[in-house]
Amino acid sequence: MKAALLALALAATPADPSALFALYAQGHYQDAMRRGEDSHAAEGLAIAARAALADAMTRPEPCLPCLQRAEDDARRAIALDTRLADGHVWLATSLGYEASDVGVTGIAVFLISLLVLIAVAGVPNCFRNCWPWASTS
Repeated sequence: MKAALLALALAATPADPSALFALYAQGHYQDAMRRGEDSHAAEGLAIAARAALADAMTRPEPCLPCLQRAEDDARRAIALDTRLADGHVWLATSLGYEASDVGVTGIAVFLISLLVLIAVAGVPNCFRNCWPWASTS
């Protein structure tokens, strides 16, 4: 009985982000996505989004469902922790790749991704503060 309760408790604990990243780094994208999504933690979901993007990029044909999965995982990561940068990065990346798969030109994809990243990161004065040499003062 105690062993069953211990197994249940261990199964409910969030996955270690470093273990999830190791799965991703070894190319086990499906496992990293599944375990990251099962973790219900921002870090795990961000790694799941990254793994979904890697999975999409390694396929011979464009995989819009893979990109949408990455977008969903990144959005869930952001909802859990708005300050986690990885969630924002993978959301902008997935949106950019999704846009390119449906026919938007490369420069437009870059600009859309950049604007989304700036908007979700809450950087209203980025153009003035990020590039000080462009300042008029």
